[in-house]
Amino acid sequence: MRLAEFLCWAMRYQHSMTDQAVQDLTSEQLHWFPPASAANHIGFTLWHAVRTEDHGVQTILQRKPTVWIKGAFYGRWRMEKIAQGTGMAAEGGARRAPACYRSVDGDQQQVWRATDAFLADADEETLERAHHHVAVGELPAREVLTLIMLHSPRTSVRSFCCASCRAWRAVLLFEAAN
Repeated sequence: MRLAEFLCWAMRYQHSMTDQAVQDLTSEQLHWFPPASAANHIGFTLWHAVRTEDHGVQTILQRKPTVWIKGAFYGRWRMEKIAQGTGMAAEGGARRAPACYRSVDGDQQQVWRATDAFLADADEETLERAHHHVAVGELPAREVLTLIMLHSPRTSVRSFCCASCRAWRAVLLFEAAN
């Protein structure tokens, strides 16, 4: 299996696991904050991960506008055009981040398809080409993609450890509090 095929498979797998982890959650569960907690709700964390993937694949790797900007999703959800959620105060964007995977042909799904299209056409040369990433400097595309996967709620030990476990934990906390 070529590296491009593996990365395509890995991203598709993570997208599928993310979708499955939240498919049965209500809007209230997705946007619930545990009492006396500085944690973000599940909806915000997923929105942030989707925005980060969109920015990484579209802007950093391809020098294209993001799906978020091309579709003017920021206007529909009254969110900042450029922001990805880093450093947002809870009372700001983190409290009103959209549950993008809930729309009929969700914006999240459009990002998944754009990532899939990039990886379907990627060859070894594309994956080795260096790109500038503000946070970490020059990296080959394969490392940018790896950072996106490690940053996501699907794999980040710091934020989710396991999306389905985190979602169910949040649901149990929600039900216990109500």
